[in-house]
Formats: sequence, structure tokens, C-alpha cells
Amino acid sequence: MLITKHTKIEQIARSLRQTVKFFNALQMSCGSCFVNKFDAIENGALMYSVDGDDLITQLKKFISSVHISVESDIGLK
Repeated sequence: MLITKHTKIEQIARSLRQTVKFFNALQMSCGSCFVNKFDAIENGALMYSVDGDDLITQLKKFISSVHISVESDIGLK
């Protein structure tokens, strides 16, 4: 999934359910907020006074680490 500052938070949370943990760890309720249907990642970052580019970078690292650990758990690596 391509994630940009224009990607809707709901798309991310629905496609990659593990990302709810990421948002929760940052004390951002984006994964379960009703507004996530309308807000892009950029708007979510602004609401929490977080730099949008940094948030996307951290999110992509989180997603990569989750995929790596899942692959390791099932013996694909």
C-alpha cells in the first residue's frame, strides 16, 4: 500500500490492521476515531501536533517491522 500524506487514515487502518497499535502507541486514537473516514494522515498529524512526514516515516518503519516479524514467525525468512 502506498502511504502519502493524502492517504485516508481509515484506508491505512482497514488495510493494515496492525497500524492501530502504532497509532495507539503514539496516543493517537486515529485507528478507532470516526473522523478517520474523512481525514488524511496529514490532518491526523496536524491534530496531534506531529510532523506529517515524520509520522509517515515512522509508520512505514512500523509496517516493515511487523511484516518482518510475521515472516519470521511463520518461517519465511
